[in-house]
Amino acid sequence: MFYYLIFKFIEFTVYTDSYSTRAKYSTEECERYKKIEKDYGRSVVTLSRVLIVYWSKFGNTKAVAEAIAKGIKAAKKVEVVVRNVKEIKPEEALDYDTLIIGSPNQGGGPVGDIKNFLKKLEKLDLKGKTGAVFDTHARNDLKAVQKMEKQIREKIPGLKLVAPGLAAKIEGFLKGPLVEGELAKAEEFGKSISTKI
Repeated sequence: MFYYLIFKFIEFTVYTDSYSTRAKYSTEECERYKKIEKDYGRSVVTLSRVLIVYWSKFGNTKAVAEAIAKGIKAAKKVEVVVRNVKEIKPEEALDYDTLIIGSPNQGGGPVGDIKNFLKKLEKLDLKGKTGAVFDTHARNDLKAVQKMEKQIREKIPGLKLVAPGLAAKIEGFLKGPLVEGELAKAEEFGKSISTKI
């Protein structure tokens, strides 16, 4: 009985370690990764992980984030997680291979929460990770995309931008909705990113 218990402990430890190069996962997390393996037909150890972080007030930027995720998953077997910037810690980006950040255009740049998120990313070692940015705007203004890209290139050099930023246009001034065809463009943006990660 003693040897049987020792064997089961070793078996569980090896099983748990096989799903992470960083740390041991809980039993619940192991089950989640087992499901991912089943759904995607390959080991989660080699499955790329993509994190899409956004800020949205009227739902337009969130819709673009979800369309990008849909495009990535349609083109490549990856795990894609879409999160509101208010619900995530910058350190969580370390658990992903690709980071995509989106914001509405506010006053010629990204919103404060996204600015702060990027600022905190500057303190992390993101070497070897890939990324991209996107925004929503009403006046053909690409300043939010441009400023996020500039900050990443200058302050977060470890995060390699793999595609020009996406700017999705909304109707009206603030609430939208998105101009027809913008979600389809976002899906294509996702597909293009999937070929570079």
